[in-house]
Amino acid sequence: MESLAREASRDLNLKILKKELIAKVLIEGNRAIEESAIRAQIKTREGDVYSPAVIRGDLKTLHQMGYFQNIRVEKRDWGREKAVVFVVEEKPVVREIKFSGNKHIKTTGLLEVMDLKPRTVLNLNAVKENVNKILKKYREEAYFLAEVKYELETLRKGEVVIHFKIKENEKIRIKKITFTGNTYFSDKVLKKVLPETKEAGFFSWLTRSGVYKEETLGKDTDAITALYMMKGFLHVKIAKPKVEVAKDGITITIPVEEGRQFKVGRLDLKGDLISPKKELFKLVPIYPGEIFNRQKVSQSISNLTDRYADQGYAFVDVSPQVIPHEDQPLVDLIFDIRQGSKVYFERINILGNTKTRDRVIRRELQAVEGELYSQRALKKSRDNLNYLGFFKEVDVSTKKGSADDKMVLNVRVEEAPTGAVSVGAGYSSIDKLIALLSISQSNLFGRGQRLVLSGQLGSVSSYYNLSFTEPRLFDSQVLVGGDLYDTYRDYEDYTVGRTGGVVRFGFPFFENIRLYTQYQYEVVDTYDILDTASEIIKSQEGTSTTSSINLGLRRDSRDHRFDPTKGSDNSISVTYAGRFLGGGNDFTKYEARSAWFLTPFWNLTFSPRGRIGFIEGDPTIPLYERFRLGGIYSLRGFKSYSVGPKAPNGEVIGGDKYLLFNFEMLFPIAKEIKLKGLLFFDAGNVWDVGEPYKLDDLRTSVGFGFRWMSPLGPLRLEWGYNLEPREGEERSSWDFTVGAFF
Repeated sequence: MESLAREASRDLNLKILKKELIAKVLIEGNRAIEESAIRAQIKTREGDVYSPAVIRGDLKTLHQMGYFQNIRVEKRDWGREKAVVFVVEEKPVVREIKFSGNKHIKTTGLLEVMDLKPRTVLNLNAVKENVNKILKKYREEAYFLAEVKYELETLRKGEVVIHFKIKENEKIRIKKITFTGNTYFSDKVLKKVLPETKEAGFFSWLTRSGVYKEETLGKDTDAITALYMMKGFLHVKIAKPKVEVAKDGITITIPVEEGRQFKVGRLDLKGDLISPKKELFKLVPIYPGEIFNRQKVSQSISNLTDRYADQGYAFVDVSPQVIPHEDQPLVDLIFDIRQGSKVYFERINILGNTKTRDRVIRRELQAVEGELYSQRALKKSRDNLNYLGFFKEVDVSTKKGSADDKMVLNVRVEEAPTGAVSVGAGYSSIDKLIALLSISQSNLFGRGQRLVLSGQLGSVSSYYNLSFTEPRLFDSQVLVGGDLYDTYRDYEDYTVGRTGGVVRFGFPFFENIRLYTQYQYEVVDTYDILDTASEIIKSQEGTSTTSSINLGLRRDSRDHRFDPTKGSDNSISVTYAGRFLGGGNDFTKYEARSAWFLTPFWNLTFSPRGRIGFIEGDPTIPLYERFRLGGIYSLRGFKSYSVGPKAPNGEVIGGDKYLLFNFEMLFPIAKEIKLKGLLFFDAGNVWDVGEPYKLDDLRTSVGFGFRWMSPLGPLRLEWGYNLEPREGEERSSWDFTVGAFF
């Protein structure tokens, strides 16, 4: 009775207030979109009073879903009450996305930049946005005149195919870059400092030079600002570049407003000074009266910060105060230093190493738990880990420790593949046709050890080697290694085969300096001697043994092993072979080498080098131990091993002393692919036993060449011109090889 009374009361209220009760909410017309997804978006519920305002809100919400091209609401009788029906008309579903006309960019490349997917509801706004994404992709590839249109092909069951029709047209590269308003720097100088935006050149077909990118140009103009800041133009302004696209190329005009050039007035330091000003000023490469240079200011901040950080002041703040004079173009420069508190390394965490053992990483770290914070230690630690070659990424970061004077060091690495199997073939002007096989692991079992098995088979030589190196014996600084090898080389009048083994040791001496020593034992067989060979060659037919000890000292501060631009590589060594060591040969060989690398301007690298060596011992020094020059690794413009004392029949038998000078100038041709050109001058000679060094008897050559850090390794192609050819010598020669630069 009570429920009947409540129902009667509700009916009476609805009639009095003229309201309708919703008995049912229905969804009709949906095919791809599930009913539950639609119901989740609407607020109209069964049992509610019918409300036009709520219905309008539901319609707006459903339209915002983006799945429907038409929605209507119907009110139908449902017994004594009403049913609300949402009738939806879904947008078509994308069945397929296809392209036509795209010859230079593959379909997969276009799909990578798009967010349209099959089996999704058609969204025309998204289609138009993806047209722009396709156009942007083409612009990145220099197709600025590309045209993209789309058509919708309607299928049955509410499905469509989106067909993008592309007309690529010709590539358009940057034809010309000009500047306006610049008087201090020429257009030529300003164009050189743009890192990425370049005019199209001869190698544009091979590289990406000459390709215009709007976002890149915006960043590149910052380099122009930095250049002007280096020359005291503190108020320089670079306006938005004007870009004109035509069929024959793109012209970019960059407006420059230079402003006045400022010089340094007063220079001072203030704040917390841990050393006398005189000492700290040595870290500031700036002098009163010189042109203000923003780069020198940054370098000064870095130098001062590093000095303080190396004393444990991890949070030192060096703030430059630039105070301009009102009456003249001068600025006073004051470095305000706030040292903060000393900080200690509380803990060092090694993260991300899935293969390399913790101790292999920790032994490379210069930072030590419990010791003072040191910026130099962090940098050296990072450099050491990168030099190992075990990791793709090395991140050395710090965070606050358990107290204000404590810091936690996190060393996070990402492992890189360290094993390699390579098979190849090639040609060298020295070894002719060659086949190569190499199996190596530079981080054996995650212990940092190196194992290499390699072989090289050529038409005039072969070489097989098994090598093992432990770079940190018992986690010390001592290097230990060993080699087993077998090799032969076919000379013009004879063949030499050598089989032996080496035990190597290396010890750190000072920073970048190592002491090396090794013991070597080898058996040498000289055979296949021609009847026309000289008597000295015939006298060495047969088998002999060499047991030797080598001691060397090397300082290597190069910034790159194969393509250095700064630093030097200097070494001296002495090799003693004696019968008391168990061998048949008795001699002492001395050698010294020095190579320097300087890049003072315009990315030109100058490299002067020198080598000298001599042997003393038995009157008959073994042929295979004598010095010879000629070829790509020594005296270019001469045949390999063709320079040196000769036997009466003209065969080069080598000498007991040599001197070699090389001077190179390298310049970039295509930075993107690491291609360089070079000009060189070589001078050297080899002298026989009893002859002195003769500087007026040096053989000389000049030439040019190319160096490329190719995927196969360093590649060299060089042409040398013999300045004073002698009888039987060619005037010039080409040399080609894939391998280490010398």
